[in-house]
Amino acid sequence: MNDMAIQCNLTNQELFGTAFAIEAAASGVHAVQPAKGARGRIVVESLKVEFESGKSNTVAVDGVSLRVEPGEFVSIIGPSGCGKSTVLNVIAGFTPASGGTVKVDGKSVDQPGVDRGVVFQQYSLFPWLTVRKNVEFGLKTQGISQSKRETIARTFLGLTGLLAFENHYPDQLSGGMKQRVGIVRALVTSPQVLLIDEPFGALDAQTRVVMQEILTNMW
Repeated sequence: MNDMAIQCNLTNQELFGTAFAIEAAASGVHAVQPAKGARGRIVVESLKVEFESGKSNTVAVDGVSLRVEPGEFVSIIGPSGCGKSTVLNVIAGFTPASGGTVKVDGKSVDQPGVDRGVVFQQYSLFPWLTVRKNVEFGLKTQGISQSKRETIARTFLGLTGLLAFENHYPDQLSGGMKQRVGIVRALVTSPQVLLIDEPFGALDAQTRVVMQEILTNMW
């Protein structure tokens, strides 16, 4: 299986890709044959995102098209400010598109959904919740019972070596541990698509390698 990096500038350019994690610090495309009926297909066509800024508007992304098949993993690499995070935020449903279309499994994206898990650049954990309660948050919004939420959360925490810290708060964890919690929180709801926005950029090289292995093994 070959690795490939996609170097990109997300303005006035078409990209035809594979998975969708955006990761500026690492690269790799793993292409696999999707199973029949598999979910997680992303189709972006002629995407444009424009932000109002005073008297003039700023075009962050323009003319971007890509297609990601289920089971594929893609990294898109580009300089700071080229629009990588903006594209990810549109697919996640956080940022509205100014033009073009974004669909996941044939449905237009206009808001966040449990079918798309997101791991952010920052740790983005709720500081007033324990590690386990942070992981359970998405499950709670789905109406899953407390006992089942706890069982699922503890299982995932065990897979990442965090079970002993389930009752700790985020400010009691190291940077790598916080990111592990963020990854678990994104995966625990069984999303069809995992969107990753440079989650390991602030980590040291050794921790970064460990985190990448944990992510690829769990996904």
